[in-house]
Amino acid sequence: MPYARVNGLTRPLVIAAKSTGIDFDARDGKPARLIIMILPGDSQSQHDLLGDASKLFSHKEAVDRAVHAANFVELVAPLNAPVR
Repeated sequence: MPYARVNGLTRPLVIAAKSTGIDFDARDGKPARLIIMILPGDSQSQHDLLGDASKLFSHKEAVDRAVHAANFVELVAPLNAPVR
């Protein structure tokens, strides 16, 4: 998951995008269809957000809902759902 730390941000910024597939040379050989970029202002929020993203994307249902989203609201809905 790409990320960068930006000093001076007052709160983290998360960018989500959907694609028909981008080759990132993944272990499974499949192209990436969801691109999430995290821009935290500090290392603690970086670790927290990466942990939350890891939990979220371990749920196939959330990934499938985001991949098959027809619009922006449907794309971000699974990303805004509580992480259990």
